[in-house]
Amino acid sequence: MDSIVQSRIKRINDWFSDVGSQDLLFLGVLTGGHLVVHWYTNLLSLTLPFIKADLDLSDVQVGTIITAQMAVGSGLIIIIGLLADSFRNKGSIIVCSSIISYGLGFFLIGVSSSYTWTLTGAALVGLGSALWHPTAMGALSIRFPNHRGMALSVHGVGASIGDAVGPVIVGAV
Repeated sequence: MDSIVQSRIKRINDWFSDVGSQDLLFLGVLTGGHLVVHWYTNLLSLTLPFIKADLDLSDVQVGTIITAQMAVGSGLIIIIGLLADSFRNKGSIIVCSSIISYGLGFFLIGVSSSYTWTLTGAALVGLGSALWHPTAMGALSIRFPNHRGMALSVHGVGASIGDAVGPVIVGAV
């Protein structure tokens, strides 16, 4: 059993030394960003009871807010994937646009006094998700051609942490 554990630890150490510090920094930044993206994505669901009460919405209208978020994100992800492949040298701009889209979407939702503007904000949140995922995964696949699976797995851990920790922290605040 100890030899199996030692073998796995050696493989992980070999991976880290093979990749190098610049690539690990790149991976760390994108993984941290992915944590934030999933935190933001789940934030909208946690705010729905407050939005429902503030705008006096029906259950169908509340459900439509999430539908707007998901429909825009799902509808645009393929197009943005094509853009990310076509403009690889602009990936950092696309990824930053993702975070800006999230911020604008939540700002709009926060100051909105109408259902229409709340839907628009939710759509911007969906756009943020669509901007992030294909661009970040494409950049990781290019940067780590020999370690693609590991890089994408580490990036995925950021999403899982954001999904798990985000609701607890938002609920505590």
